[in-house]
Amino acid sequence: MVIGWTTERGGFLIMATHSDARPTRRLAGLLLIATLTLGVLGLTACDPTGDVRFLTTPLPAQRVDGVGWAVALTSTRIYLGGTFTAVRNQSGQNQGSYANVAAFDRNTRAVIPGFRADTNGIVRTLAVHGDTLYLGGDFTTVNGQPRARVAAVDLQTGAVKAFRADTNRVNKVVVAGDRLYVAGTFSTIGGVTRNRVAALDLTTGAVDPTFDPNVNAMVNTIAALPDRSKVFIGGLYSTVHGTATTRLTALDGFTGAVVAPTFTDVSGEALDLELSPDGSRLAAALGEYGNQGAVFSTTSGSKQFRQRCGGDAQAVTIAGDNWFTGNHEECEGNDTIRLVGNSMLTGARQTDWLPSFDKFWGVRDLATDGQILVAAGDFTTVSGVAAQGFVVFPAAPPPPPPPASLPANATWRYLDTGAMPTGWTAAAFDDSTWKSGQAQLGYGDGDETTVISYGPSASQKYVTSWFRTSFTATAVPATITLDLVADDGAVVYLNGVEVIRDNIGTGTDNAALRASSGRSGSAENAVRSFTLPTNLVNLGANTLAVSVHQDTPSSSDLSFSAAIRSTAAG
Repeated sequence: MVIGWTTERGGFLIMATHSDARPTRRLAGLLLIATLTLGVLGLTACDPTGDVRFLTTPLPAQRVDGVGWAVALTSTRIYLGGTFTAVRNQSGQNQGSYANVAAFDRNTRAVIPGFRADTNGIVRTLAVHGDTLYLGGDFTTVNGQPRARVAAVDLQTGAVKAFRADTNRVNKVVVAGDRLYVAGTFSTIGGVTRNRVAALDLTTGAVDPTFDPNVNAMVNTIAALPDRSKVFIGGLYSTVHGTATTRLTALDGFTGAVVAPTFTDVSGEALDLELSPDGSRLAAALGEYGNQGAVFSTTSGSKQFRQRCGGDAQAVTIAGDNWFTGNHEECEGNDTIRLVGNSMLTGARQTDWLPSFDKFWGVRDLATDGQILVAAGDFTTVSGVAAQGFVVFPAAPPPPPPPASLPANATWRYLDTGAMPTGWTAAAFDDSTWKSGQAQLGYGDGDETTVISYGPSASQKYVTSWFRTSFTATAVPATITLDLVADDGAVVYLNGVEVIRDNIGTGTDNAALRASSGRSGSAENAVRSFTLPTNLVNLGANTLAVSVHQDTPSSSDLSFSAAIRSTAAG
């Protein structure tokens, strides 16, 4: 077993090594030990789940006199790195000199005088592990001691530790297993040749002798699976080990070799990355011409969702079923918006949560544990509250449950025999002999949760497959919406009545009906939203039935999932 931090965002784990899945909590005794350990270290113990939301108005907090570039959390503290010289209270009174690093009490948001880790240059990145805070950036001293661009300090006091690996500019540090992964512009680190990415011993800073990706240009960001099996990098480079690659690349965490998947539709350069707790998805803040927060499958490399803004997406973090991106310039046509939340289930934006910022460069880094969301950046006022360098959003109280819902990863009954049975859309139809599986269902892309059959011939696949599930309505909703992923097209029935045709013509829905056109690339996993008639919703059980159609029997893949969301009347 390994007990440790996965990334600077937080997330203490008890996990079996060599497992890419979300770690399974075991034995009460181990949990008790972990809980006691967390209490001693002041760390949080769980990943947020579900539809995590935050209030638009931030909590009042003390401020720095410059720009925040990096933030990290524990259960008792907020750590801030950036370019600043002093901390002020809400009234503007000076609370002391702090050079580019400060720690704040999580409950009061007041600076902690007993923590000092002053640097002589910008701090771009922070990572917490055990009793250590790791710093990266452009500095050459910490508390007056020589430490070039990367350092380790005591989490409680800021005292400089023996860890040393002098190098050039560091953009990102992240902990995985027993290594600190470092990304930047350097060509040597700790006296050893390493081009832009390296792995270091957590205690000494010694360079890992086997991990050597050899990247040809700047790496902006890095994320890693807890067991070190894979590391993901993003930046302005074009080759790794001399081989051409996209600007978002998966590496073997032990050797640095390029491994699957190959990421596709990577728009611009990644400025920040974060993995979902189960490692299945990679959230990316894409800058340059990308200007978007995006979510990629770590299995297939395909882009599952994106949300564009008018300026670079500069920071990203994940909380439960949502990902949050910080940006500069504007979003939603509003030049005060620098931070947005988006669903990882549907890709939809939280249009009711759009905090306003007063300065152009906006949000540089994000961290959350579901209880608070902290943004570091360049601003002095957020949603009318004085906030400079960092801002703290508290979690919103959970909303009442909607009258009807169905998650995008729901379990469906499906028929993949190529023969359509009579009456299959009706609520009373007996589908007990059909197979069942969790969405996403399909074949050919490698990112399916449930792989279905296409028939005996790869060149003459079944054109149509059939799916059924049910959901419960506690009341007749004011609105009900279906979020549909269908490659290539679909016909949808609610309680036996046809309600949607997506990329399907007017022909009779049968086993031979084909989609109007093929979908490829990002269109295959695009979520399309449709309003359903509320008068068809029954109190209690409801049946959703979907036929998914290919445009040709030689189509290479099929993708299907569907989600229901609703609003309450009155």
